[in-house]
Amino acid sequence: MPFTSIKCEFRTMRLVQIKQLKIHKCTLPSVDRFHTRYPRLVKNFLTVAAACLMNSENKVLLVRKRGTSKFMQPGGKLEPGESAHEAVVREIEEELGISYALSDLEPLGIWEGLAANEPDTGLRAHLFAGRLEHTPRPQAELEEIIWVDPHEALQRKDLAPLLREHVLPQAIERLTQAS
Repeated sequence: MPFTSIKCEFRTMRLVQIKQLKIHKCTLPSVDRFHTRYPRLVKNFLTVAAACLMNSENKVLLVRKRGTSKFMQPGGKLEPGESAHEAVVREIEEELGISYALSDLEPLGIWEGLAANEPDTGLRAHLFAGRLEHTPRPQAELEEIIWVDPHEALQRKDLAPLLREHVLPQAIERLTQAS
């Protein structure tokens, strides 16, 4: 995992302690972005597989899990011995009741950043793209699903960082190239 150690100074009343902390590199400021990200202590790290599913109107399917406030893509954690591709197919079937073949989902790469609904948690997401022509019913841990235009979705305040920073901009770029 891409972790680095940094020295931090902790000050209390009259005591100064220097501690070595382990943080994930994705939380360090990025030189290829125009905004600043302040480092955060990452205590946990998750590896997930997620899918950007679009319909014939070029809208993206977003899901919200029960007890959470952020919308994200369908997907979830990998099980031991499972590939990311196998995991995303399994998760889509569990969450939406739709069966995909591995060949139906195109790999888009890997994104690293902060998890949406779990504080102090880093995320490594294997991303895939696919088409879906009907609206599924939420199953398993899903509470809500919506179809949104990728441009309009970026105006929402209730999106997971992965969706806002990577999936939607990438979907918009794919749509622009296709037209």
